[in-house]
Amino acid sequence: MLLFSIQISGQQLIHAINWTLIHSLWQGVLLSLVAGIIILATKKTSSLLRYNLLTVALFVFIISVLANFSLQIIKEKKASDISVTTIAAKTILENNVEVSVLSAENKSSFSTRATVFFNKSAGWIILVWALIIFLQCIRLAAGMYGVHQLKKTEIFSAGDFWDARIIALCRDLKMNTNVRLLQSGIAQVPLVAGFFKPVILFPLAMLASLPPNEVEAILIHELAHIRRKDMLVNMVQHFVEIFFFFNPAVLWVSSLIKLERENCCDDVAINKVSNKRNYIAALLSFQEMNAQQSPALAQAFSTDKHHLLNRIKRILFNNNKTLNSMEKKFLAAGAVITGICILAFTTNNVEQKKSPVKTGSASTITQSNSTTQTSIDTMPANKEVMTGRISTNENGKKYELVTENNTVKELYVNGEKITADKMADYDKVTSKILQQSKIDREQSEKDIKQSQIELEQSKKEMAQSQIEMEQSKKEMEQHQIEMEQSKKDMAQSQIEMKQSKKEMAQAKIEMEKRKDEMMKVSSTDMVQQKKEMEQAQIEMKKAQKEMEGSQRQMKIDMENSQKDMARSAKDLERSRKEVAASQMLSEGIINDLIENNIIKSKKDLSSYTLNNDELIVNGIKQPDTVYKKFSGKYIKKGKRTISYSNDEK
Repeated sequence: MLLFSIQISGQQLIHAINWTLIHSLWQGVLLSLVAGIIILATKKTSSLLRYNLLTVALFVFIISVLANFSLQIIKEKKASDISVTTIAAKTILENNVEVSVLSAENKSSFSTRATVFFNKSAGWIILVWALIIFLQCIRLAAGMYGVHQLKKTEIFSAGDFWDARIIALCRDLKMNTNVRLLQSGIAQVPLVAGFFKPVILFPLAMLASLPPNEVEAILIHELAHIRRKDMLVNMVQHFVEIFFFFNPAVLWVSSLIKLERENCCDDVAINKVSNKRNYIAALLSFQEMNAQQSPALAQAFSTDKHHLLNRIKRILFNNNKTLNSMEKKFLAAGAVITGICILAFTTNNVEQKKSPVKTGSASTITQSNSTTQTSIDTMPANKEVMTGRISTNENGKKYELVTENNTVKELYVNGEKITADKMADYDKVTSKILQQSKIDREQSEKDIKQSQIELEQSKKEMAQSQIEMEQSKKEMEQHQIEMEQSKKDMAQSQIEMKQSKKEMAQAKIEMEKRKDEMMKVSSTDMVQQKKEMEQAQIEMKKAQKEMEGSQRQMKIDMENSQKDMARSAKDLERSRKEVAASQMLSEGIINDLIENNIIKSKKDLSSYTLNNDELIVNGIKQPDTVYKKFSGKYIKKGKRTISYSNDEK
């Protein structure tokens, strides 16, 4: 009510919105820090608790932004009422009081310059922000219209059986809402459309193609969304993401809420089906579906591969999501940057309150009796020149030095600027800080040289890996040649076996002929013919035995040839699997590098080397936390080196 009673101009409103958006950045960092603490502190708790805590944190952020907007409105209103200061400044000039005009670029602090810039650019900032929000709202309206059309276009009945089952499931979940189950010719995955009259849309013909227990598991998941009123929170998240599209911390926390929302519904479905296998099978049944065609405003059955894999791991091992090393680094960096910015602006405000300076549109007016700032030379003349800003903690205090040519120009202790007449009291501390800064810089140069040496070593190892890969390709080609030769030997053995069968049949025919001839000879020659026949039978038996032995040997040779061919096929398959595994391993490492924001895409990767000691990407040694994550995932046991090089680079 206080805001409605305050009359402000359009320019003041623009400035208030502008600074509200700027302050929302550090508020978003605080939100992400709270979310990170929630994620780390609730590893073993239920998804429902994590979801509720994250949702409350998001709503607290929204309330804090609205409160900050109210403060900015009041501040702008008060700022418009202090024109007396400007009149007093003009009076000082008219009374010929000695003043000095200081250059804003050289004398004013970073926070002052930033404040001036944001105030001058407020109109353009709000214009661009409003334009993007307008486009996002059009997209949101189009999504809402798409969800509405899904309920009316190409809709078919699910059948009496499933109509009865959906009623029974609603009763089992203690839901008073009347939910309809329909088949859709447009929807690619199961989804919930509508809030007051919710409808579950199933892809056409999928009810008949999936087992009933899997269909029921999916329906329970979607009914859980309806019972929990997730559509309301989802809509709030969409508006938050639209208004704070520029704030990565807010978008990250919103993604965590969406993830935990799905986990909550998974838990409900698992408790009802009482069989994790059925639910996991239902998840896998939709792995190849195109979830991108489902409207964002509908509660769709997610089939993103990475998301799906994480959900299955959580269901199997009861492991909640935790922060990866990259997320921890981003949170730490965001906290440090936000703290520095808040400190800078706070220090600037304190100085402005303490100083009798009055600011005009283009100059800064100071009284003539202001004390001139002195400089303290704290570095020997033969040392390297040091210019810049140094921040450190010493003896429980925070020191910030502004140096120029080895000379301390400004000194801040715990955010409070030390006057020139007292800076001599801190000579010992400032000298120690400057000396330590030089030592740190020299150590950094040594680390860079060591990284270059390690880069050369990684190049050599990568070249060796390429040689080994070429050798593996040659061995695979040799296995293919051996397998072809084994096939030829087997074909030759089959030909020889056929030839042996023909010879045996010919021998039987000759024996029959001899029997007929023996019957025709005279009785005087009977004995001789009988002896010859017996001898022929002996020879035939001997030949038959030899032929059987030859057949057995041929069979053994053929079996050995088949075994050799099978062994060669196994070796070839093993080689193919090793090559495929190597390629999958390399793709997995590249995908993880992209997922952890070490590289943006595969095109940005020239090389990487992962061994038992380090991880080097594009010649840059990665931190121990990143290395431990990759080594734990890809280097299991023993000494191993995994390398990759993009020859096109």
